[in-house]
Amino acid sequence: VCSRVELLADQPDRNAGRDDYQKYMAAVQRSQNQDGMLWSLRLVHAQQYRDALADALVQIMQTPEQIESIMAACSNKWDSLTETLGKDQQRNSEERSQGFQK
Repeated sequence: VCSRVELLADQPDRNAGRDDYQKYMAAVQRSQNQDGMLWSLRLVHAQQYRDALADALVQIMQTPEQIESIMAACSNKWDSLTETLGKDQQRNSEERSQGFQK
């Protein structure tokens, strides 16, 4: 894991980014010690969902004042993906990844 942290232009405190990074890594460490905590989607075509979320996050960084409309559009994209891929297929995929199905 790279310990180098990029600072945002409006972050005057050089340690703020490092603090955020340390908090993130502590959360990751805790998640690895807890079986019930998942950090990623584990279903068929999960990358498409991640891509939609990543696009939304980039847009939020560019125009934070539009966060509500950007997240609504992301939610609509996820709904569209689920409809296209099939709700039952996605549900079954998630249940298998959680160990509820064999």
